[in-house]
Amino acid sequence: KLLEAMMASSTKASYFTPLLSEESPVSLSYSGVMAEWDIERYFGVLEGFKGEIGRIVEEEDLGVAPAEGGPLMNALNAMQATVQEGHLDTFAQLYRDSDEKLALVTAMRVVEGETLAVGLRDMLMRIQDKADIGEMTLGAAEHQSISFHRMEFKEPNAGVKEMFGNKPQVNFGIGDRSIWMSVGGEESFSTLTGVMDELVEAYENPKPREIPASMRLVIHTTDLVEMVQNAEQASRKERAEQRNLDGEEAQNPRGGDASAQLQRFQERREARQKRNQEFLETLAEGGDRLVIEARPVDNGARMRVRFEMGFVKALGRAIGQAVTR
Repeated sequence: KLLEAMMASSTKASYFTPLLSEESPVSLSYSGVMAEWDIERYFGVLEGFKGEIGRIVEEEDLGVAPAEGGPLMNALNAMQATVQEGHLDTFAQLYRDSDEKLALVTAMRVVEGETLAVGLRDMLMRIQDKADIGEMTLGAAEHQSISFHRMEFKEPNAGVKEMFGNKPQVNFGIGDRSIWMSVGGEESFSTLTGVMDELVEAYENPKPREIPASMRLVIHTTDLVEMVQNAEQASRKERAEQRNLDGEEAQNPRGGDASAQLQRFQERREARQKRNQEFLETLAEGGDRLVIEARPVDNGARMRVRFEMGFVKALGRAIGQAVTR
């Protein structure tokens, strides 16, 4: 339903257009004018949430009930103002840091951002001691006069660290007109601030740019497959090491010799690794990029999908292998 609503919207230039890159492992952007019925619906949802927030705060023991004119209620009013403006403008893009680890940077345009920022801080203060997924630091850093809060994940697994690096974390802050967030390792905040500075510089030194489609998704398949493979391999290694630490021997829980079971597992893993390697090699033969674009038209939306030749070959080979197995 959300996708249908987005496609029913009309195109409007995105504030984040200067940041969009076809060289990023994954790049997603959407910018469009919301349909009037969507504006009314989402405004009503937020209005209903105002009536529920007091009950939620009380049930979860999150402090004093929010009052009209308080930070949380004002933040909800600001969210309604953003909806009423009627322009949904957001982007998300993957970057690589100096260690070739990933950092996800995402942003969205809002109105009354300062009011939203105060409400966000109020909410975080209420849940700070109750968050059991990581350590939260309010006002951990500042950039372009925006206060950023940070949450570092508690005991991240090896797959997450392989993908994002050490100390995986989320950084988020709200400026006057934009919400900014990054997900990644220790260098991810530096990546985020670099992206913010890049956008400022682009508007200080404007140049002609093609307005992208209302919705645009670019994926470099090789990068995506390698990311997932490396993360899965690291997770498997961690689990195997943990089993050894826990004293698991060749005897499986159901009894009997587990060596045959282990051998079958290794054979399946080697076969899967071989197929994945063949897939990557085929991608390299002719380009791996997948581009999906959608533009609204009078009676719906026009979608265009572009595959580079390497992607088509790799997909064909994967289908052929699946049929013959």
